[in-house]
Amino acid sequence: MAANKNQHFVPKIHFKPFSKDGENACVNLLVLSNKKLVSNAPIKNQCSKNYFYGKDLELEKAFQELEGYYGQIIAKVQTNPYDVLDDDLQFLRFFAYLQSVRTEAAVRRNSAFFTEMMSKAYAENPEFLPEYETTDEDIVRLCLSGVDAFCEHSADLRTCLILNRSKTEFITSDDPAIITNRFHAQKEFLKHLGVGISAAGAMLFMPLSPKICFVAYDQNVYSADHRKAHIITTSKPSDICAINELQMLKANKSIYFSSWELGEELKTHFTGMEATRPTTWHEVHVAVEDENFRDATHKRYKVIDLETETAGERDALIHVVTRYPQPSRWFSALRLRTQPKIFDTHTGQGILRPGSVAHASYLMRNYSMGSGS
Repeated sequence: MAANKNQHFVPKIHFKPFSKDGENACVNLLVLSNKKLVSNAPIKNQCSKNYFYGKDLELEKAFQELEGYYGQIIAKVQTNPYDVLDDDLQFLRFFAYLQSVRTEAAVRRNSAFFTEMMSKAYAENPEFLPEYETTDEDIVRLCLSGVDAFCEHSADLRTCLILNRSKTEFITSDDPAIITNRFHAQKEFLKHLGVGISAAGAMLFMPLSPKICFVAYDQNVYSADHRKAHIITTSKPSDICAINELQMLKANKSIYFSSWELGEELKTHFTGMEATRPTTWHEVHVAVEDENFRDATHKRYKVIDLETETAGERDALIHVVTRYPQPSRWFSALRLRTQPKIFDTHTGQGILRPGSVAHASYLMRNYSMGSGS
């Protein structure tokens, strides 16, 4: 095979801590389509496609360089997680986000979103819909264009390692980096809003080994129990299952795990929650100016159903709500604060974190709410 032809969208080094004897040669997996357990599957064949990032190898070689540094940090994590430096944690936050937008599943999600958005934007004049054809590489590059914004809007997230002292192991998947938000999921008045990395309550998880998981979280919304420096320790199997359920919700085709003895348990868990897996990850709406709203400085828009109403000559915009995995239970060591600090933009942008807001004109409000747990 030509050099760099088989391009991995989940790097091989990510699987090393989950591999047999840590040798990075083979790994156990659960095939989600037929719930088949496979032992010792070759890692070289997992999460890869020929020239997924293009034949010019520009992206592939850039990813390889980052993956090399990631591998060094993982080696440090496995030797002694307390030796991990703040710079290492900042890199893991960046790498986790990068991982979330470079997988085959991410490409499919974003391709479906782009198609739906264009369809609704030209719903009233389909004859003007431009012809376009995008490759996997095109979609990945488009997603990567948001990396700078992610770095800007996630710098305030606290970064930690979750140390698993239970007998239950962390699992991973073919889409292992997960953004979610317990705050939004458990507050009824927020459920209609989208959840981005700038949102109050944002959380980013990525398993690093069967015993270590990376997390970045909004420290103004959550307080961490059992945290010493950058280490959060848990001995509760239910905590590990909560994080593993995120993998089961977001995985595309396969779940990967270390100990073969866990296979049947994982299969049973997945079978029980399979019906809750999201079928769509974006909601695209058309909103038109609300002509009944009168204000000298602001406009208000309302969502319309294109099946029964048209925008006509009214000002219109596309409103997108991104959905994220919501497990049946949450990692208990990150508790909702009774008085989270948040920014209410009073717009469709929603409720943001103080540290992620670029415009000081937004109104900061402290909400007094119950723990919601």
